[in-house]
Amino acid sequence: MSLEMDDNEVDAIWMGRFGWDDLKADRILSLDLGTRIGFALHVDGQLSDSGWYDTARKGGGMKMLRFKQFLVDLLKTGRPTAVFYERIPFQRGAGREVILRQCGIMEVMLEEQDTPYAEVHPATLKKFATGRGNASKDEMREALMVR
Repeated sequence: MSLEMDDNEVDAIWMGRFGWDDLKADRILSLDLGTRIGFALHVDGQLSDSGWYDTARKGGGMKMLRFKQFLVDLLKTGRPTAVFYERIPFQRGAGREVILRQCGIMEVMLEEQDTPYAEVHPATLKKFATGRGNASKDEMREALMVR
């Protein structure tokens, strides 16, 4: 079930103006979709697990089947009560196509499990991590290491 939140409401969650308790979700899964998928699972507001899954060497439909199996495993072991993922970029190209397909697979699976989900604007994530909505990838990596 999509959380149907506007950008301000999603921003409020990430920026701390709306707490974990208000979300009514104690197991938050965050995903950064693409050819290299990043994930983080927060349990009761604390980082429980995180990592990467690389689909770059898998082609066509097999890439999506492997993504689906990765997500099945992640949902089974993490048992998230809500899922947030980075908003799809506006640029064109193969990377966007991969993310669109992954979003479709993910949203169907989450709907079937009745797990709430919402997309988060990249600037919101960057502002949360670094204090600046236009932080570079290097600044984001540095902020991650500090946390």
